[in-house]
Amino acid sequence: MVLSQKRAKTRVFSLLFILIMLFSVVSCTRPAQNFTKVSTDFTCGFDADYKDMKIKGALTRYTAGTLKLDIEEPNTLKGMVMEWDGEKVTVKMYGISFDVSPDTIPQSALGHIIGLALDSSLAAHGQEGVEVDGGVEITGDSSIGEFVLGIDSDTGFVRSLSVPSQQLDIRFFDVAVM
Repeated sequence: MVLSQKRAKTRVFSLLFILIMLFSVVSCTRPAQNFTKVSTDFTCGFDADYKDMKIKGALTRYTAGTLKLDIEEPNTLKGMVMEWDGEKVTVKMYGISFDVSPDTIPQSALGHIIGLALDSSLAAHGQEGVEVDGGVEITGDSSIGEFVLGIDSDTGFVRSLSVPSQQLDIRFFDVAVM
């Protein structure tokens, strides 16, 4: 009888030891990479391949639904500024400025595509992404089609955006919080 009690205690101790070891291993492993945030108050540079054009410029994003694009290249668009403030779009070029309703902006307009992708990614808060080279890629869908948004996993800053249906690939760089 003493021997079976000793075996039972040994089994219970062994089982507890195994459970503690498993808990230790699980708690030390890296959790699934979750898309936790996309910063909304940032400014950055961008290089875009959009249809048959190469576009370079600066992007500023104050909050969800807002966006400002300052175009530097190509030369035909140099100096153009387009700003979405949530209610209207203001276009400035060659000293001329005019407002347009966001409803009149084509779905395929560069700023519209970027804004929709960024807003859609905010709505996907907590969505798991695929780990890639120090970041996370989130696949989403909106009225512009499917997109892949690359995000720095440490900062939440955008790194890239690809929208195949719109023939758009953008690389973001020098991201800074405002």
